[in-house]
Amino acid sequence: MRVFFTVIKYGIIKNMKLYRLLGIEKNDLISVTGGGGKTTLIFMLCGELEKAGTETIITSTTRMYYPAGFPGEVLISEDRREAVRLAADRRGARFYAARRYPQGKAGGAECSVLDEMHRAGAGAVILNEADGAAGRPYKFYRNGEPVIPETTTKIIHVIGSETFGSAMSGEMFHRCPAEYDGRIFDAGMLRNFMEYYLTEKLAGCGAEKILLINKADSGREEKAELMKSAVSDMFDKCITASLKEERWYI
Repeated sequence: MRVFFTVIKYGIIKNMKLYRLLGIEKNDLISVTGGGGKTTLIFMLCGELEKAGTETIITSTTRMYYPAGFPGEVLISEDRREAVRLAADRRGARFYAARRYPQGKAGGAECSVLDEMHRAGAGAVILNEADGAAGRPYKFYRNGEPVIPETTTKIIHVIGSETFGSAMSGEMFHRCPAEYDGRIFDAGMLRNFMEYYLTEKLAGCGAEKILLINKADSGREEKAELMKSAVSDMFDKCITASLKEERWYI
């Protein structure tokens, strides 16, 4: 397995792991929102951090696929004390959920429990899947979403590059309303969506806000770069990436 991944900046190839590019540090509580690769991103970061000697806890305040074959300790319990104990232990990668759900999913962690785990985490990075998009590249939000703990230090918002320039539909956007069906998701629409997310869904949130434009796979890099150019000024950091091909662009 490769240790380093390809990063391209202004045509210059450099070696850098994704967690370093994102600026992840010990004791971060990271909430991952949006669509288009949240779970893949979380497990990729977990693997990188573990190899770097940083302990991690994977969890979800919503629902995520249960990690079959997860090598670390797994706790599924609504007992707050057990969750805090898990965070305080130094045992490498861990997975925590409050309960199981149908279709092979688990999650339901309460924000207050994750805040307490964060304070007791002894340097562990908590990777929280804080949103659901039913496997779509992006979504329309409803009340109560995303579910972000108060002590979150970084929010990584994920969108798939295949949305850009495409006709909006239920296949591309979770809960796509009929009045949006067939409309083209262009730069103006992208900015409107990101402005709504930042001002309405993250109102008052002081965490660092990072946009990760995923699925910048071979042949789709230019589309992802156009998306980045349209909204990079709205976020603290904006990265295009192909999680599938393990390449990141800055």
